[in-house]
Amino acid sequence: MNKGIVIKGSAIDPSAAVVQSAGADAVFVINAPNVGFQNLTIAPTRVRAGGTPGALGIRFAAPVSATTEAAVTNIVIAGITKSTLTEPTGAGIEVAGGTSPTIGPGVTIIGGTHSLLVTQAAAGTPAASRPVITSTASAPTLFRAAELACVRIESANAAAIQMPSAILNATAPNRRHLMDCGGSGAIVVDTVKAGVTVDVTNTLIDATTALPPTPPPATNYGIRLLQAGRLTVNGGLVITGITELVPAAGAASAAIEAGGTSTLTINGTPLASPSSVPNVSVTNNKATGVHVLGNASATITGLSSTSNKLVGATGQHGLLCDAAPSLSVATNLTLRGSLFLDNEVHGVFVRGAPGGVGCAADLGSAASVGANIYNTTTLQNGKVGLCYTVVSASGAVASSSAWGCGLAMSVVCTAAMAATPKPTVVANCDSVGDYNAQPGAGGLAVALPQMCCGK
Repeated sequence: MNKGIVIKGSAIDPSAAVVQSAGADAVFVINAPNVGFQNLTIAPTRVRAGGTPGALGIRFAAPVSATTEAAVTNIVIAGITKSTLTEPTGAGIEVAGGTSPTIGPGVTIIGGTHSLLVTQAAAGTPAASRPVITSTASAPTLFRAAELACVRIESANAAAIQMPSAILNATAPNRRHLMDCGGSGAIVVDTVKAGVTVDVTNTLIDATTALPPTPPPATNYGIRLLQAGRLTVNGGLVITGITELVPAAGAASAAIEAGGTSTLTINGTPLASPSSVPNVSVTNNKATGVHVLGNASATITGLSSTSNKLVGATGQHGLLCDAAPSLSVATNLTLRGSLFLDNEVHGVFVRGAPGGVGCAADLGSAASVGANIYNTTTLQNGKVGLCYTVVSASGAVASSSAWGCGLAMSVVCTAAMAATPKPTVVANCDSVGDYNAQPGAGGLAVALPQMCCGK
């Protein structure tokens, strides 16, 4: 297989060549390296029944090879979507064994349990796969209506030397589209150990009620990091339409969640003003924008988390950090050049972990200014711009940020170089104001200069 094989249809239209398999575990099982697909529709039809999983579209299970990896382009995988009438088929594409194909551009995967599952053997020391999922303006890639997740990277093998990973990139302004991705998340990284970070750029994650199936799969997370998962966003990300889990179903969900000992990095363009055009945006979700919990750490620059609200529910924040430090994680949240406006409750809520030490947050300093925007004259959060209820040994400093300062609504945001005006301090986070600070040296200090806004 050193020179490779491409399994392809003879026409540009993928629907001109349809490959089905009614009873098999997968339509294609690829055990050799450098096997690609082009110009085909692949249609697994065996759905999940009892303990028998549904059929896969393509299973890549080749070992690591020195030859060129395969590519999957101009392919439709037409799985069956879980609904009130039927169980789903299996993953559209499963990748394991160390092989790392390029998936896209021009790949559409509909239905199934996952659109793409990147996994690893549960025992031994297997190699780690790292496929590339790509998209272009002329050949967009769409993953839609998966039952559990559109892209899942997983490993429970603590003996493995390296964890599986993935690269999700696209050419701007076109974005890879992950739509109606199921309850677990559009992108899930769930690895027992930290591995090579999953890279994400130019991706649109959203949900809709306008297209079948009816109802569409629940979309409770956009990006979710579990155990020791690692993920970096390098711009061009939009997440919208995420819906919070109802209280009876468990903890509230979020557009982006980092839990366990995971590591989240957002490298957006720092927002100098509310009118800046964000290239990492979490907006109009019926859930909290970003949630950092467990012993996770998040370094966030240039995030816009706005208008996240579900009136009458448990309350949504632009960002919630109730993680706790650990032996390996000194700081849970580092926040720079980000914007949090028009959220249901707080712009940013930094609080103590339930029954434990509070979230250790770095909100800026004289040497590295925070430059975060917590409230403006026209777009206020429901209660407090920054709710900080942690008492720590060192406290925290919020530097060079924008706040409401109790000024008249007619006063636009102006520089505050002296102690007056200054951000309004409220006694607790249930008050309408701009920031809440615990008293004493372990609380929050606001370092001038700041930007004061009417409200």
